[in-house]
Amino acid sequence: MFGKRLLLVLFSASLLIQCAGGGATTASRSGYKKTIGDFRKAGIRLKSRNLIMKYGFEIEREEGVEEDDIGDIYLSTRWKTRMPYEDEKANNIISARMKVTIRGRASQRVLNMTSGERLFKVEFDTEGEVMIRGQDEWVKQSYSVELTAYFQKFYEELAAELRFTR
Repeated sequence: MFGKRLLLVLFSASLLIQCAGGGATTASRSGYKKTIGDFRKAGIRLKSRNLIMKYGFEIEREEGVEEDDIGDIYLSTRWKTRMPYEDEKANNIISARMKVTIRGRASQRVLNMTSGERLFKVEFDTEGEVMIRGQDEWVKQSYSVELTAYFQKFYEELAAELRFTR
C-alpha cells in the first residue's frame, strides 16, 4: 500500500515538474515531447550534438545542420538499449530501448534584420520501447516514472544550454 502511494506521489511530482518547466509538453503512450523555444541554428546544432553524446546516444540522421543551410534542423539518434528501471521490472519488462529526436523549425522571428538570420523553434522528442517477458517483439508502453524523470533531466539540460546561445 505504501509503495503504491509513493509511486503515485512520484508520478504526480513528475507531472508538476514537467508543467512548470516551460514550453508545451506532450506525454504520449510511448514518448515525451516538449517545445523548448526559439534559438540560433549554430547553437542548436552544437549543444544538441554535445548532449546527445553526453547521454550516450549515437546520431543516426542529421539534416539541415550546415551553417549555410536555411532549412529546418533534424537530429535523430539510433535506438539505445538499456536495462529496465526498477518500476519497469515490476511489470515484467526485461529490456528497454529509447531514442531522441531534436527538431528546429524555422520560426517567423528574425534575429538580425540586416543579415536575415532566423531563429528556430526547438522541439525535444523521445521514443521508448520495451521487451516484456515471454514476448519476442519490442512494444511501445507508457513511460515509467523513472524514464520520464530521465528525459526531463535531458530536456532541462538542453534548454539551459540553448538559453546561452540566444
